Amino acid sequence: EPYPKITLIFEAIERQADFFKVMFGPHGDVSYINRYKDLMETRIFKNLSYAQPQEANRLVPLEYLISYMASANLGVVLHWLQSGMKQTPLELSAIMTNLMNYGPITSSGLRGHTSN
Repeated sequence: EPYPKITLIFEAIERQADFFKVMFGPHGDVSYINRYKDLMETRIFKNLSYAQPQEANRLVPLEYLISYMASANLGVVLHWLQSGMKQTPLELSAIMTNLMNYGPITSSGLRGHTSN
Protein backbone atom coordinates (compact mmCIF):
# COMPACT_ATOMS: atom_id res chain seq x y z
CA GLU A 1 0.00 0.00 0.00
CA PRO A 2 1.50 3.38 -0.98
CA TYR A 3 2.46 5.75 1.80
CA PRO A 4 -0.32 8.37 2.05
CA LYS A 5 2.01 11.33 2.72
CA ILE A 6 4.06 10.60 -0.38
CA THR A 7 0.89 10.26 -2.45
CA LEU A 8 -0.23 13.69 -1.24
CA ILE A 9 3.11 15.21 -2.23
CA PHE A 10 2.96 13.63 -5.69
CA GLU A 11 -0.63 14.87 -6.12
CA ALA A 12 0.51 18.40 -5.26
CA ILE A 13 3.34 18.13 -7.78
CA GLU A 14 0.90 16.93 -10.43
CA ARG A 15 -1.41 19.90 -9.79
CA GLN A 16 1.52 22.29 -10.23
CA ALA A 17 3.38 20.26 -12.87
CA ASP A 18 4.28 23.24 -15.06
CA PHE A 19 5.84 25.04 -12.10
CA PHE A 20 7.84 21.98 -11.01
CA LYS A 21 9.02 21.27 -14.56
CA VAL A 22 10.49 24.78 -14.65
CA MET A 23 11.91 24.74 -11.13
CA PHE A 24 13.41 21.25 -11.45
CA GLY A 25 14.41 21.71 -15.11
CA PRO A 26 17.84 22.55 -16.54
CA HIS A 27 17.31 26.28 -15.99
CA GLY A 28 15.55 25.87 -12.66
CA ASP A 29 16.51 27.03 -9.23
CA VAL A 30 18.95 24.69 -7.44
CA SER A 31 17.89 26.13 -4.10
CA TYR A 32 14.33 24.98 -4.81
CA ILE A 33 15.55 21.45 -5.46
CA ASN A 34 17.40 21.58 -2.15
CA ARG A 35 14.24 22.81 -0.42
CA TYR A 36 12.29 19.85 -1.83
CA LYS A 37 14.97 17.43 -0.67
CA ASP A 38 14.96 19.08 2.76
CA LEU A 39 11.17 18.71 2.91
CA MET A 40 11.52 15.01 2.20
CA GLU A 41 14.23 14.65 4.84
CA THR A 42 12.43 16.53 7.59
CA ARG A 43 8.80 15.61 6.95
CA ILE A 44 8.95 12.05 5.72
CA PHE A 45 12.15 10.16 6.28
CA LYS A 46 13.09 11.39 9.75
CA ASN A 47 10.20 9.22 10.90
CA LEU A 48 12.58 6.31 10.39
CA SER A 49 14.14 7.11 13.74
CA TYR A 50 10.81 6.22 15.34
CA ALA A 51 10.30 3.11 13.24
CA GLN A 52 13.75 1.72 14.08
CA PRO A 53 15.04 3.44 17.21
CA GLN A 54 17.94 1.04 17.87
CA GLU A 55 21.07 2.25 16.09
CA ALA A 56 22.64 -1.20 16.39
CA ASN A 57 20.06 -2.55 13.92
CA ARG A 58 21.08 -0.13 11.16
CA LEU A 59 23.67 -1.04 8.54
CA VAL A 60 24.44 2.66 7.91
CA PRO A 61 24.18 5.82 10.03
CA LEU A 62 20.66 7.26 10.06
CA GLU A 63 21.64 10.62 8.53
CA TYR A 64 23.09 8.84 5.47
CA LEU A 65 20.00 6.67 5.14
CA ILE A 66 17.74 9.73 5.30
CA SER A 67 19.85 11.59 2.73
CA TYR A 68 19.88 8.57 0.40
CA MET A 69 16.11 8.12 0.56
CA ALA A 70 15.38 11.82 0.06
CA SER A 71 17.77 11.99 -2.91
CA ALA A 72 16.25 8.84 -4.41
CA ASN A 73 12.78 10.33 -4.03
CA LEU A 74 13.95 13.49 -5.79
CA GLY A 75 15.38 11.36 -8.61
CA VAL A 76 12.08 9.54 -9.04
CA VAL A 77 10.17 12.84 -9.14
CA LEU A 78 12.62 14.32 -11.67
CA HIS A 79 12.27 11.25 -13.90
CA TRP A 80 8.47 11.37 -13.62
CA LEU A 81 8.40 15.03 -14.66
CA GLN A 82 10.94 14.61 -17.47
CA SER A 83 9.30 11.48 -18.90
CA GLY A 84 5.84 13.01 -19.28
CA MET A 85 4.21 12.00 -15.98
CA LYS A 86 2.74 8.81 -17.43
CA GLN A 87 1.98 7.34 -14.00
CA THR A 88 -0.66 8.73 -11.68
CA PRO A 89 0.47 10.09 -8.31
CA LEU A 90 -0.89 6.91 -6.70
CA GLU A 91 1.08 4.69 -9.11
CA LEU A 92 4.22 6.74 -8.53
CA SER A 93 3.68 6.52 -4.79
CA ALA A 94 3.42 2.72 -5.08
CA ILE A 95 6.71 2.67 -7.03
CA MET A 96 8.41 4.82 -4.39
CA THR A 97 6.93 2.75 -1.56
CA ASN A 98 8.32 -0.44 -3.11
CA LEU A 99 11.72 1.18 -3.55
CA MET A 100 11.70 2.33 0.07
CA ASN A 101 10.43 -0.96 1.46
CA TYR A 102 12.58 -3.31 -0.61
CA GLY A 103 15.51 -1.18 -1.76
CA PRO A 104 16.89 -0.94 -5.27
CA ILE A 105 18.44 -4.43 -5.42
CA THR A 106 15.28 -6.31 -4.48
CA SER A 107 13.07 -3.91 -6.49
CA SER A 108 15.18 -4.59 -9.59
CA GLY A 109 14.56 -8.34 -9.30
CA LEU A 110 18.22 -9.14 -8.65
CA ARG A 111 17.29 -10.51 -5.24
CA GLY A 112 13.94 -11.99 -4.25
CA HIS A 113 11.75 -10.61 -1.50
CA THR A 114 9.37 -12.14 0.98
CA SER A 115 6.02 -10.68 1.88
CA ASN A 116 5.35 -9.96 5.53
